[in-house]
Amino acid sequence: MNNGGVSVPESKPSSEITEKAVATLAFESSELTLKNGATSTMKIQTLPAASANFAEHAKITGVTVEPEGIATTTYNSDGTISLTGNSLGTATLTVTAELYAMNYEDMTIDTSAPSTLTLTARVTVSDRSSEGLSLSPAALTLEAGKEGTLTASLLPEGTADKIASVTWSSDNEAVATVTSSEGVSCAVAAHAAGSATITAAAVTTDGYSYEESCTVTVSEAGTPAPEPVPDDPTPDTPHNGGGGGGGCSAGFGAMALLALAPLAAMRRKK
Repeated sequence: MNNGGVSVPESKPSSEITEKAVATLAFESSELTLKNGATSTMKIQTLPAASANFAEHAKITGVTVEPEGIATTTYNSDGTISLTGNSLGTATLTVTAELYAMNYEDMTIDTSAPSTLTLTARVTVSDRSSEGLSLSPAALTLEAGKEGTLTASLLPEGTADKIASVTWSSDNEAVATVTSSEGVSCAVAAHAAGSATITAAAVTTDGYSYEESCTVTVSEAGTPAPEPVPDDPTPDTPHNGGGGGGGCSAGFGAMALLALAPLAAMRRKK
């Protein structure tokens, strides 16, 4: 447009700037854990436009790992760093990169005077095959006076590591207690209405320790505890036991309408 005889470039819509503008760089994750001998990757993303082409806006100029020897690295022009674990330990990954300047009026890129950025991330090389602990079921509902069972297992499924021992505890023994345990399972006794958290502390055959908890919900004796409701239920998917309840409710409503119909007819005759 023209402003007092001086030509000024048209400003770009803010939506286009958000989609295409690149003002800085960052790792998608600040930490990486990989197994000794395995290879994994870390990605540098452009911001605020995360979908922008990295190679058009920036160039990696150097990659180091300190202390040396924990992992070896290679990198690609698309901003991907590949790391291979060489020895057990924790190291700092440092990447230097050139970020090209951008003209936000016409969205052009100037490669003549780039700025230099330094990114760091934490890298851990481990020999552990297990990654965590899981309890089944994830939530337990009981009626007072009843018992349920919890079972612990290592993640991921099929890991070579095994559970050597598990210690179970309850944070509210007036509501629920662990009455016995055998192997990786325990029996939970419900005493009074309320909720309690049962925690499993496991030690593996490789010497690693994990903890996981399960919420136990107890209803009064004679009143079955409700089934857990999914976090994001869909209207078209009935919950366990929900279909029968919905059917009863609909049937009762229909009978009520039929019972009122003769009364309405009598009033019209009067």
